[in-house]
Amino acid sequence: MALPIGQLVKKIRLGDIHFRNFLIEDGVIYGIDFEECCEGTREMDGGRLCAYLLTYDPVFTKLKIMYTIHLIDLLVNQFHYAYQPLMEHMQIELMAINQRRWHGEKEQLVKQVIIEIEQKNKTKG
Repeated sequence: MALPIGQLVKKIRLGDIHFRNFLIEDGVIYGIDFEECCEGTREMDGGRLCAYLLTYDPVFTKLKIMYTIHLIDLLVNQFHYAYQPLMEHMQIELMAINQRRWHGEKEQLVKQVIIEIEQKNKTKG
């Protein structure tokens, strides 16, 4: 059962979660940067990871959208992340990236991608 965002269990999260902070060896994934660990939920890190997947150059490609949908499916169905908080944190991070990198110029595109991902996730389940 999914919990509302305010009822999620807070634990230590990585904080600075992006693909450069992981190593893969023999099929095992290792986190390597723990400087920004803080209290939070895994949905916060999952949402941030999805946002970074979408926004590495080239941004918002069809392939990246497809991989993000697959990652969300994996996080929710295999690792039991709460869907709604995961999506909320992805949106928060995408809007923050839009401000940092593009000075708000891609807000409409960000919103369109979020809607597309939400619609495709609904058709999967």
